Amino acid sequence: MYVLKGTGIVKDEDGEYPYNFGDVFMYPANVYHEIINNGEIESEYIFIRIHR
Repeated sequence: MYVLKGTGIVKDEDGEYPYNFGDVFMYPANVYHEIINNGEIESEYIFIRIHR
């Protein structure tokens, strides 16, 4: 996930991580993660999925 705009929190099994525009998060398939937009504006992202 590449963050184009906005702020928020990404949660996974290990904790919570704040995000801001320009940040990148990568998760393998079937790994729990959750995206929470808690900023004042709506966040926008680019998601890239790679199949082998």
